Parts: sequence; structure tokens; C-alpha cells
Amino acid sequence: MKVITLAISAIALSAVSSLAMAQERAAGGSADLQMTWTSLKLMADQANDNAKIAGIAANDARSKADKVIACNAKQKLYAPEHPTKDADGCIAVFEPKDLRIKTATFSPGGSTCGSGAHTCAVDSTTTAHLCKQFGYAYATGVSNGKYSSPKNNYIGRWTGSRWQVFNAREDNRPMNSLTCQAITWE
Repeated sequence: MKVITLAISAIALSAVSSLAMAQERAAGGSADLQMTWTSLKLMADQANDNAKIAGIAANDARSKADKVIACNAKQKLYAPEHPTKDADGCIAVFEPKDLRIKTATFSPGGSTCGSGAHTCAVDSTTTAHLCKQFGYAYATGVSNGKYSSPKNNYIGRWTGSRWQVFNAREDNRPMNSLTCQAITWE
């Protein structure tokens, strides 16, 4: 009788245990499902908020583009922070009649081209540097000569960071004159 009671108790215990596991799985599944729906709702709300922000940014960009177009129609530039802006945030563009071309011709030589140099080289790096040194934007012309005794003469070349002086035998094209220009307006 003890064996039968023990067997029935084991069967009952196993049934109760299985039932408890089934209930736990159902409850766990339901809680997981609830968490998933909550997470999805939060993600959907965040996506809606992001879409609203993007819509506001797009409207702002469209509004600025409309203002730029309106200023351009008046042949002006859109500059809402500029002190001379008009009521629409536009500023006038300078008139071509206000342009000035400033030109000068130089005969650089001596220490202008580096210590010990008699004149400057005619390469583009050197001519651009000299024009900037003289207060101009760019070189528009250069003329050079030729030494009859290059071994006795030295030429300075701008390397981009310093003057390099070399014997004229290396490149016998000493600079005679340099023309520089700058465009200005009032």
C-alpha cells in the first residue's frame, strides 16, 4: 500500500509541477508580450516626434529658400543678420561701377628676394609671393633677362615658406620687372 501511495503521490506531484510550469510560461509570455507592445508604442511615439521635428526643419528651410529667392528677384542677397539689411533681410550687392583694378609694376631686387640675391626668380610661386608682399592679389606679367656672367650673380626663389638663394648658372632668368594687380571695390 505504501508503494501505491508513493506512486500516486509522485504522479500528483509531477502533474502539479507541470501545471505550475505551464502557468509560469503563460504568465511569462504575457508579460513579454506586454513589454513588446510598450516598447513598440514608445518607438512609434519617438518616430512621430522625429517626423514633427523634420517637418519643422523642412518648413524652416523652405521659408529661408523663399526669402533667398525674394532677395534674388530684387538683385540682392539674403543676409538677415547684416546691419544694412532691408525689411526683408536683403542687402545690396556692390555695383560693377564700384570695381577698381589696381595695377603696379615693380623691379624687385636685392634683399627683397633673400639675403645675398641680386634679383628674384620668375617662377609662379615667387611672383605670387612678391605681389602679396607688395599688397596685390596676383601677378599678371613678368619679364626677365639673362646675365652675361651668371656665375657672379645670385637669384632668390620663394619656396613657399622661405627664400632660397641660388647661383644664376642654375637658372639664368633674372627678373627685370613684375606686374601685379588687385581688384577692389568701394
